[in-house]
Amino acid sequence: MKSKRGARRRNETNGFFREVLLNLIDALHQVRQTALSNAQAYAEVVMPGYTHLQPAQPITYGYYLSAVEQALERDCRRLTQTLDGMNQSPLGAAAFAGTPFNIDRARTAELLGFDGYLDNALDAVGSRDFILESLSHLSLLSVFWSRVAQDYFVWSTLEFSLIDFPDSVAATSSIMPQKKNPTVLEYLKGRTGHIVGLLMGASITIKGSNFSHTGDANREGTRGFWEAAEESLRCLKLLDLVLRTATPNASLAARRASEDFSTATGLADLIVREADLSFREAHHVVGAVVRMAMDAGLRANQIDSAMVDVCALEQLGHALKLSAESVRECLDPAANVQARSSAGGPALSSLLPSLTRAAARLAAERELNQARRDRFAAAHDRLQAATRAQAGL
Repeated sequence: MKSKRGARRRNETNGFFREVLLNLIDALHQVRQTALSNAQAYAEVVMPGYTHLQPAQPITYGYYLSAVEQALERDCRRLTQTLDGMNQSPLGAAAFAGTPFNIDRARTAELLGFDGYLDNALDAVGSRDFILESLSHLSLLSVFWSRVAQDYFVWSTLEFSLIDFPDSVAATSSIMPQKKNPTVLEYLKGRTGHIVGLLMGASITIKGSNFSHTGDANREGTRGFWEAAEESLRCLKLLDLVLRTATPNASLAARRASEDFSTATGLADLIVREADLSFREAHHVVGAVVRMAMDAGLRANQIDSAMVDVCALEQLGHALKLSAESVRECLDPAANVQARSSAGGPALSSLLPSLTRAAARLAAERELNQARRDRFAAAHDRLQAATRAQAGL
């Protein structure tokens, strides 16, 4: 009996492991649904987009949420591939070298809902790559949700004020009554370190074990996954809360995008199109325009065609004579967004079809995950029926 404990424990681990992965995938589906719903709702809420934490180009809040959903789709795909890849039964491998008894491993795999069985008994007992693979995926997931939390953390500060949260996502200070601290965001960021640490701990433990059944690889390596999975489920619920309840300050966001020079690239694009200049030349002209406006205490929406001509004369030796209307339009953040209609861009003509495709993929994934649950439940029923029949009940 003792000699068969390795395979039995691995079999029990795979069964529980399978259920946990299904739950994680379902939780990710819920977060993605929330992101898609709000991406649709806020598809026209213009806000500054940032690179290096500096105003870069106008986007929409819905466009940002669409990007979040797309990244989480890859996390779903990784966990699903792990689930499908590890759905092979180790039962019958015994200690690690098989058994002399005439058993039917294909039949036991079928009754337990596995797609087949691991052919080599030593690998069936000794391998722990499925644990490390899942911990790696959860680490990647947690690193991503931490980056999203960091965005919201910055946007919700008084200095940015682009996003507001209800009290369910924040907490007051113990001494300063004016404070509204984003504690949920801090929790999401902080737990990432714990999950990545669990991956490192499991990796180092398994690294020092033999490729066979060992207590350290079995207990310590596996323990990290259960902790990481439990924490990830908790954090995905919190991430869903953040995405569901965050409210953009639409009027302020639009004003910031119109004033903070994030539309300057649109002016450079206009110069390339209408003045037949290289982007390098247009970049120099617009850079001089921005410097002139900032020196004069002007905002981006106060730039006009006369300023462009002054800077073009300085940089190129001739005026560009752009129309006042075209300059005004390219510096309007809403028009700036709608002009970027290439595949993957924030314009409605690109974003809305992208959201439709994403929603269809999500619906199909949800059906597949439910089909897996149904298949595992049917296998359990068959196992119970076969057990009762064997016992003569």
